[in-house]
Amino acid sequence: MMPRMIAIVLLSFSLWAIGPATPVSPARAQDAGTGTELMPLKQVELDRSLAIRALDTYIALSKTVGIDQLETLFENSTEESLTSLVPQLTDILVTNGFTNEDRWIEALQSVVIAYEALQGNNLAESKRALEEIQNDNDLPPDQKRELITMLNSMIPSENNLQVLRDLMRDPETNQKLAQVLEEM
Repeated sequence: MMPRMIAIVLLSFSLWAIGPATPVSPARAQDAGTGTELMPLKQVELDRSLAIRALDTYIALSKTVGIDQLETLFENSTEESLTSLVPQLTDILVTNGFTNEDRWIEALQSVVIAYEALQGNNLAESKRALEEIQNDNDLPPDQKRELITMLNSMIPSENNLQVLRDLMRDPETNQKLAQVLEEM
């Protein structure tokens, strides 16, 4: 689920040009030298309210344009903002307390990263991949630095992990979380 979500996000907004959601292999690192710069994920520190508002915004947006159309928008968008593609998004953002699309995307991304880290061994795998890259002496320094930055950006803060644990314990919020992650 996470690679699909990251791919959607990557295509939906220029700030999310992030590459794969799974640990980056040394073969992928070689691609980094082709001029395709990996951009680190932007995370924000979550609190319960911010996380729920990020979920509510996504749910409202998917109801406004429909899940299939929303996925198509994400897959086919370029650097154009979602608010220009879906004018109703501005009202949805304001209703949910977001000053702009960027803030919402960062919050939603932080929710998803923390959720995914809590699933299976994803957090341990990311940390293991980070250690492997740090210890890889065959990677050119620029690529190594870029990959380390990218992997570090995929590891949620302890605060965000705790916020997600709490959200997952609440049946109503857990249902919203499940809906958003299923649709992505």
